[in-house]
Amino acid sequence: FPLLKKRKPLTLKEQQEFLVSAFPGIGILTARNLLLYFGSIKAFVNATKEELTAIDGIGEKTAERILTLVNGEYSKEKLN
Repeated sequence: FPLLKKRKPLTLKEQQEFLVSAFPGIGILTARNLLLYFGSIKAFVNATKEELTAIDGIGEKTAERILTLVNGEYSKEKLN
């Protein structure tokens, strides 16, 4: 997480990049590409596998990991 070492994100743009770069297999450059392509985080998280793999830096496995994270149910099991 390159932004973690720099400083707390202040601008909306920096916060968006920080959030998207926290997804598995996504670095800051790919996060920027995703945001430029989709225009918003909402559009990114609603993207299909085909739309995700159209982006440079997103392969099949990364797209699947993103979709699993976005669409997966949160476990209701108690944490120990």
